[in-house]
Amino acid sequence: MELRLSIDSKGINKASAWLAKVEKQLPFAASRALNDSAKKAAAALNQSTNQYFDRPTRFTQSGYRVSSFSNKKTLEAQLRPKPIQERYLLPSITGGIRPQRPSERKLGGIAPAWSPGLDARRNASGNMSKAAVVKALQGGGNNFRIKNQQGNLRPGVYQRMKRGAVKSILSFNRLPSIPKRWPVERIALASLNASWAPLLNKYMEEALRTAK
Repeated sequence: MELRLSIDSKGINKASAWLAKVEKQLPFAASRALNDSAKKAAAALNQSTNQYFDRPTRFTQSGYRVSSFSNKKTLEAQLRPKPIQERYLLPSITGGIRPQRPSERKLGGIAPAWSPGLDARRNASGNMSKAAVVKALQGGGNNFRIKNQQGNLRPGVYQRMKRGAVKSILSFNRLPSIPKRWPVERIALASLNASWAPLLNKYMEEALRTAK
């Protein structure tokens, strides 16, 4: 017994039209999904500072951003720290010597770096306020600077107190070496893997539903 199998050409035409519509809408949907995924990855990186840094400031927690958004032609988005944050975040990503702060460059040959002294007033993040640092480096008043070791006093900025006592406000030292400790690629990739497929499906369905 002979069996003949055939396909209705109308069905093929409909399938071809649907595939053409998908092909046309895919770059647009993919670009939207990629941009949203990039935003989520930047947010994941900023959130992760709580795990990899000691009491990070809000400034540090907002370091990463989407520096370049995707479009349907490029299909590429880029993440990068903001310029100021990048200066001090980069050593934690790659490892290496921390770059000098602007205030440290003004020290000239006295010392390459400073750190809060033992008696310095600090905020909740363990840092000195900018105003306090500026005041200490300017000197004057009860503040004085020691360039070389003097008895028990290491190089730094001190404040004279009553009866000959002194407070350590700033310590002069070498630039610290920062270990590679912040796995930004792994964090961003994990975020991308979690968000990409659902977002692509969402925008693809939306694009096909509204396509003319």
